Amino acid sequence: MIQRIVVLTLFIYIGSLLPLSARRTPLPADSVAVIAQMYDPSAELPDVGQLFDYDKKSVWVNQLVDSFAKVPLSKKVLLHLDVIEGTTSAFRYKIRLGHIPTDIPFTLYVSVEEGARLCINGHAIDYKHKDGYAVLKRKWRSGNEILIQ
Repeated sequence: MIQRIVVLTLFIYIGSLLPLSARRTPLPADSVAVIAQMYDPSAELPDVGQLFDYDKKSVWVNQLVDSFAKVPLSKKVLLHLDVIEGTTSAFRYKIRLGHIPTDIPFTLYVSVEEGARLCINGHAIDYKHKDGYAVLKRKWRSGNEILIQ
């Protein structure tokens, strides 16, 4: 006689019990270009659809990798987000924002180590660090740059 053991694991997620990452929408892979592939095609890269997430009021930069993304902030605004790896000691990464028609308020979450130095448009800033992200809440405009050191 063959015995079968069935193990049933049930996960129940209800509204606010969802982890933060489950409430966000990963960008589709076709809206993200990973530039690092051009330099080293054999480089192991993350799933491009998981580099950036967004919701109605926020954008998350989950991994600092040379990349470019188009983020639909609204029906009228398709934010262009460039993540550039530094080639000198001036900065480790730079994030450039583009295609914002006017000053638009949203929160940008950037995955950084606690204590990392951040500058916006050349000015050092204080920021809140939450769950592994620098929380940058403000009105953003095209040409804004965030330097991560």
